[in-house]
Amino acid sequence: MFNFDTMKFNIIIFLLFLTIQSYSINYQSIFIEYEKENGTEIKINIAFLQDFENEDFKIKFIKQQEPKGIHYKILLQTKNNIELDEAKIICIIDSTQFSTYFCNGFQSWTTSKEFFPNEKIDKPAVLGKAIAKYYGDYTYFKYKARKGNLHSWTYTYLRNKAQDKITLLASVAEFSGFTIFSYQLKKGLLQIIKEINDLEVAANITYNLLEWVEAHDEEYEAFNWYAEKNFENVENEAARKGFSIKKSIAKPEPGWTSWYHYYRNIATDTILKNLNAFKQHQIPIGVFQIDDGFQKSVGEWTQTNTRFPEGMKRIADSIHENNVKAGLWLAPYIVEKKSLLYETKKDWLLKNDKSKPIKAGYNPLWSGWYYPLNIYNQEVQQYLKNTFDTVLNHQGYDMVKLDFLFAACINPPADKSRGEMMFDGMLMLREWCGDKFILGCGVPLGTAFHLVDYCRVSSDIHMKWEQKVMKAMDMRERVSVWSTITSNIGRRHLNGTMFLNDPDVFVLREENNKLKWNEKVVLFQANNLFGSLVFTSDNIGNYNSEALQLYKSKFPFQSEKKLKVLLLEKDVYQIEREDTKSVIINLENRTFQQ
Repeated sequence: MFNFDTMKFNIIIFLLFLTIQSYSINYQSIFIEYEKENGTEIKINIAFLQDFENEDFKIKFIKQQEPKGIHYKILLQTKNNIELDEAKIICIIDSTQFSTYFCNGFQSWTTSKEFFPNEKIDKPAVLGKAIAKYYGDYTYFKYKARKGNLHSWTYTYLRNKAQDKITLLASVAEFSGFTIFSYQLKKGLLQIIKEINDLEVAANITYNLLEWVEAHDEEYEAFNWYAEKNFENVENEAARKGFSIKKSIAKPEPGWTSWYHYYRNIATDTILKNLNAFKQHQIPIGVFQIDDGFQKSVGEWTQTNTRFPEGMKRIADSIHENNVKAGLWLAPYIVEKKSLLYETKKDWLLKNDKSKPIKAGYNPLWSGWYYPLNIYNQEVQQYLKNTFDTVLNHQGYDMVKLDFLFAACINPPADKSRGEMMFDGMLMLREWCGDKFILGCGVPLGTAFHLVDYCRVSSDIHMKWEQKVMKAMDMRERVSVWSTITSNIGRRHLNGTMFLNDPDVFVLREENNKLKWNEKVVLFQANNLFGSLVFTSDNIGNYNSEALQLYKSKFPFQSEKKLKVLLLEKDVYQIEREDTKSVIINLENRTFQQ
């Protein structure tokens, strides 16, 4: 809570969405409500784009009309210390003009797709919500699972099927706070919400209240422009904070990762056996990654367990001997309960308002609960800087997969929003990794834009089409082949604009797998269509002739450049490729009538 002179400040911005011109957005009026320290409530109506000033603050509007769209910014310039509780724009939309609405999930694993106006976003069951308390948005955003009630993080678009264009609304300032686009389609309403909670803004500060771009164009044209505008802002904000960033030089790669076959049961011999299988079959993969299971504990990344007696440099050297990049998995911002760090460095942990360590989640494959580190603790920063120096420069790894990153921003300090805290965490990772490649995972995507080279854009797959228990609980971050493919289709527009997409893995093997052959083929084809970092976890030395022939058919590997996707009906997609070939992907267990 507040510990200096302050006033409670509650801003609600009402914006009218009119259709005077086809799909134009006309911002009509702003309503501001705030509470002074003495409890007096003040309500102010402000004409949109007309600057406002009173004894407590100024509101400044900036509108830039550009060839490819409109760039809006609303700045809050304080005169006194304030506590900002809420900020949101209310829009009236004509939903009859749009066929579907894209909703981006909270983080990498959250199912993301286009919705029809009569659909809803489900809330998890009580047990599911307890498990996914922080890695979903269930703690941060209160919503009702009603038809026509949809919401999207960072950006959204409304598709006009007749014109074959989208109306894109997208935040270019997630570094000052996450942005949520919340629809109530039965009422014809759209809210653009700044995700902040009791944010302390000191006097004489200019706070980026809301900043977004609006484009009405073909999908890839709109996202290319969005990416350009977002990079400019991210680069400038990084420089303001003392960091320097540049555009990624990463390229599409096929590869292998240990997780979805061996999980934590990996050892030096297992890794080298799989590496040798690619050499024997002369399959030119680009990245060979070791996942969870090599470390002494979650949090102690430079200390290996007994299954890797020679350490991790030996593995990296063997990978390099095959002219392949070496990758290693880490979860830098969390520690498990039975780790040395948890036992000896309690002051490193992120605490709640009662000074008790916060639980970020539960993983039965570890020692149960895991906990976030406080990224603003100087000793934590030095520890992680040393860790990355060891892994990347001394052990020689070329890429790190950084997972469970959402944990960094669970409980921000009073003077920072959740979005700013996550952005700060991503800037640190980028600096510590230097020119080495980063694969982000479990991260709110808006704060990873332009700061990672590759990024997971879907949930983990399962060895069945669905994990029935998690599906029954409506968990949107569940392990699921359906969810994985759905999100990979949905977030295709990020591939090559904000980073290169990691669609998770495909599996073609027969052992330790209950997917049917047609399900394996759909997953394989979808990953190759929509991904740029395309991994498998199979021991390809065990492939039968059919599986090996299918796998080899994708070499030499080329990432699809531009795909046109049309949602025909729920879970049925038509994909048009640049080579003019059309593909139907049906993710429902029912007959599709074309």
